[in-house]
Amino acid sequence: MSHTLIVPRETTVLLLLLALSASACAAENVNVRYPGPAEAPSGKVIVELSRPVGLVKVVINGNLVGQGEWTEHIEVDRVPTGKVTVAVAGGDGTTKPMAASFEVDVSPGGEYTVLVAAPEVTDGMWTYLGLEYLGISVMYAAVLFTLL
Repeated sequence: MSHTLIVPRETTVLLLLLALSASACAAENVNVRYPGPAEAPSGKVIVELSRPVGLVKVVINGNLVGQGEWTEHIEVDRVPTGKVTVAVAGGDGTTKPMAASFEVDVSPGGEYTVLVAAPEVTDGMWTYLGLEYLGISVMYAAVLFTLL
């Protein structure tokens, strides 16, 4: 005896729209290498933001080593050993500008995490998010109306 599962077309369309909406909001991890010889003793510096930020740049010892859009995790491999200065800057208009600087003592093979508090969201961004939610709700209602 075989069982066939029949899923209504409306349910399939709504699940597809929900999956696309969720995947668009996911933050991207950034993995980069510090410029320099591969055989030199090095460690790893990880910059963790408290929440995703629209545009983030990481500078180590004056070298721009990584940047990401909508990220909360930047990993920099092959950072030279010794004291290094890690500067993090971000903001894309949706948040207040962010800037932080840290000194890290990197040892060979070591892994160091720097936690950075993400900036506050601007009032304009809250307005945008409210209008976006309203637009998505209207879109879902229109899709349901046309499928029924």
